[in-house]
Amino acid sequence: MKLLTLALLAGASAIAGPSYAIFAYTDFEGPTSLTVDTTDGTFVFTALARGSYLSDGRTNDDVPLNSYIAGICGSSDECSGNDLDSRNWFRFDLSEVTGTVLDAFLTLHVPSFNGYISSTATIPYFVYDVAGDFDDLGTADSLAIYTDLGTGPLYGSVVTTDADEGTNVIVGLNAAALAAIQANLGGAFAVGGSVGAPPGAIPEPATMSVMAGALLGLAAVRKRFAR
Repeated sequence: MKLLTLALLAGASAIAGPSYAIFAYTDFEGPTSLTVDTTDGTFVFTALARGSYLSDGRTNDDVPLNSYIAGICGSSDECSGNDLDSRNWFRFDLSEVTGTVLDAFLTLHVPSFNGYISSTATIPYFVYDVAGDFDDLGTADSLAIYTDLGTGPLYGSVVTTDADEGTNVIVGLNAAALAAIQANLGGAFAVGGSVGAPPGAIPEPATMSVMAGALLGLAAVRKRFAR
């Protein structure tokens, strides 16, 4: 019975469906910048590098270089993707920032053509710290990096809609992010981003079969023990 329960739990994590993504088709469009307000003035930096990691641990090398898509690029619609989740990242050079950090925000562009790909009204986007080595971003295939980009201290969030296409999304950064920026003055600073799970997500057909079989097996076990 324990094995059947584990099978159910494992199957429930698989997701199928159309795209649920923001910042799609961002290979050539910008800006992606970090604005930092300090006691010495306002500093604006374009991202030194950016990109995405897939939920199987690979860099998103099946889309053009520097695309920072976040979410699921489905195979059944105009995204023509691989049905895997992507988490994005941005790296900034803080070597010129001085003073005490007072405020900061990210400016991320949403392309006018399919930048928002979802049948849902909104997609929440979350920004997290990067606990790993900043030098690994974009240079290594790693499931650990994908996990890192969507976990840890939350730095900020924004709710996106299809009305954001062709505009810049502003993500205000919280106190935890400001402290991290302050600690990294004179060096590099990186953030990761991910979207929430699609509302009403359903298991893949294969997973549904596994779950159905597991349920039948569980029912048989219960019936045997009930005798």
